[in-house]
Amino acid sequence: MSYKQGDIVWLNYPFSDDSAKSKKRPALVVSNKKSNSLDNDLLIVPITTNIRGDIFAYKL
Repeated sequence: MSYKQGDIVWLNYPFSDDSAKSKKRPALVVSNKKSNSLDNDLLIVPITTNIRGDIFAYKL
């Protein structure tokens, strides 16, 4: 499947305290079409609707 920048994908993220368990969560594809076609890797960032006041939070 091909992905483009701006797509939302659902990935299994492991729990931090038990890596054998995971939960599907959304992520945003930030890599562009050219790099996606040249490589088998995607650059993604996890996204959430929960506001935690994290210093690394960025409003999309």
